[in-house]
Formats: sequence, structure tokens, C-alpha cells
Amino acid sequence: MTRITGSGIRQPLNRERIIRAAVHLVDRDGVEALSMRRLAAELGVEAMSLYNHVPNKAAVLDGVTEAVQDEIDVTVAATGKWEDRVEAIAGEFRRVALAHPNAFILLVTRPVGSTVALRAFDTAMVLLANAGFDTATSVHILRTIVALHTGSVLRELNGGWNLLVDQQQSPELLALRMGELRAAGFPALATAASDLAVCDHEEEYRFGLKLLLIGLRQLLASR
Repeated sequence: MTRITGSGIRQPLNRERIIRAAVHLVDRDGVEALSMRRLAAELGVEAMSLYNHVPNKAAVLDGVTEAVQDEIDVTVAATGKWEDRVEAIAGEFRRVALAHPNAFILLVTRPVGSTVALRAFDTAMVLLANAGFDTATSVHILRTIVALHTGSVLRELNGGWNLLVDQQQSPELLALRMGELRAAGFPALATAASDLAVCDHEEEYRFGLKLLLIGLRQLLASR
């Protein structure tokens, strides 16, 4: 089936167009908004015509996941010291995830099917092996980096993590909260209240990655 555009040119319906429209729909309205009927409406076709190119909604979700993963630029880790290259490729995953916040849940819940994403993971494994880590340790490191990346992005997309204190509070309310914490027997939290009230997500992510890399260097040195 084809769709007639505003210019009068008939565009054939194919898997690539369907997935591209699905990515746009998810980016705009979220994963929960994606249905075969809604996707067909986006493309200006009948829902049944989609099944000539994709078997079901699950296949569309896999396609969206792969399309987003395909935006990863593996070349960012082409040169430099192993630490810099690991940091670069981890940052590239973060960049792509934040570029598609509504699709991020798919990236962490569906299997990796993109050749580009698999190449990125393979590149990371090669980097770690060349740095001197054995295969089992490299897998642990890779999973730890993914956990840091996932937690950091989820925290940012969910509006921050301000422990016990709201960063929107006025100085007067913050002082009141500090007094409440101190009176309740939490002096350390009271002292840290002003710092707990703010969260720079990029800084928090880089701090965590820096600690991880420091630990990896020490692990190598101990061997």
C-alpha cells in the first residue's frame, strides 16, 4: 500500500517507514501511546496494511529500539587511552538515551538487536581486554557501567533525586527542614540539606564514572 503525500508523490509503505514513524510517535507521545492503529493513522494507512511489513507490535518495539541504538557513534572510542575511550563510548550511550527520553525504557528492557549497539559493546570489551582485564572481569565492568548509565538517565528523566529536600524550596523552608532533621536526630543530613536539595545530573554521572575508572586503574595496578 502507498500513501500520497502533499506533493502528490506516492510513498510505498515498507518496514523502514513504519519504524521511522514509530520512533517519531514514541519520541512525541511515549511508548504507551504506540499501537498498531495509532501508528497506521500516523502513516495515513489502514492498520491491517502494517502487517504486510511487521508481524506485530512487539516487532515494532524491537524496531524502535534498534533504530535508536543505531544512532550510537562507535567512532568516538577510536583513539586515546583506554580510560578515555571507555568514557567516550559510555557517554555516547548516554547522549542517545537522553535524545530519546520516551524510548529509553525500551533500551533497558528489550534485547540488544542493533548491529551498531552490538559493535559498541564489542568495542568496549576489546578496550578492556587490551587494558589488561580478563574476560570475566570485563563483563563485570561492562555491566557496572551499564548500571551507572541506566540509573543516571532514569534519575534525570524522572525529575531528579533530591533526598529529603526539595530544590524548589525557599531558603526559609530549607532552614525549617534543616531544623526538623536536626531535631529528629539526623545532624549529618541537616548539615548536608543544601547540597541534597540540588542535583546536577551530568555532574553526578561524571562523578560516578570517574570513581569507577579510578577503581579500575587501582584494580589493574594491584595485578
